[in-house]
Amino acid sequence: MDRRGLILVLSSVVVVLLQLIVSPAIPVGGTTFNFCLAFVVAVSLALNDSPKLVMCVILGIIMDLTQSGPVGAYTLIFLVSNFVCISVSANIASTEFPQKAVIAFITCAVANILHCLIVGVTSSGIAAAFLSGALWSLIFDGVLALIFLWILSKLVREKSMNPWSSRY
Repeated sequence: MDRRGLILVLSSVVVVLLQLIVSPAIPVGGTTFNFCLAFVVAVSLALNDSPKLVMCVILGIIMDLTQSGPVGAYTLIFLVSNFVCISVSANIASTEFPQKAVIAFITCAVANILHCLIVGVTSSGIAAAFLSGALWSLIFDGVLALIFLWILSKLVREKSMNPWSSRY
């Protein structure tokens, strides 16, 4: 396993622990942090050659089985978010951090709206799903995605990009 794969596995374990232990302990505005969504978006933008589909399915199944809502919703949302991040970032001219940050924030917003629609259709109604903290969740997950994206971009930086190395 290479360095990027090890970073992906270890950070996935940390994110699942954050989601299961920390997130329920700090509800804000009627909602909780979705560490897994923010992580999926950040990994989709930061790592180019990793097995992201497998990670999306595994994290989605974990979220589906531990959170309330229809089974399969998080898996679908994570896969769609991964696809959107990869497609949009491949079609923009610059892949600097500000552009990736905008993509991450918008993807988290759309994913939260999609989750509210799925939960609203399958349970209490769309209006109730949106009023139960969708705006707070949209903002928090977007900010978490930016933090995870910044951390992952620092962790996976190639050694050849180091300007102080003697190898040219």
